Amino acid sequence: MIDKLSKIILEKEFNSRFNGYDPEQVDVFLDSIINELKTINNYQNELVQENQKNAQLVQKLQQEVKMLNFEINKLKNQESVLDKRPKN
Repeated sequence: MIDKLSKIILEKEFNSRFNGYDPEQVDVFLDSIINELKTINNYQNELVQENQKNAQLVQKLQQEVKMLNFEINKLKNQESVLDKRPKN
């Protein structure tokens, strides 16, 4: 996406007019926009990867919570059985 947009910006030509903008200055400015877009795109890609890692971590932690809840319930059931035993 960014590469296509960069190409469009890079290849865009403007008509020259008397007292118009300096084409070299326009090119320099457009190059800076392209570089900024690439930087933003790279940062976005890093955030997407980090988000994917975090989503995997959340899923793993949710599984651990389920396992711990299962173990807690198992212990509670054992405690309940022990409480119901006749006392001597």
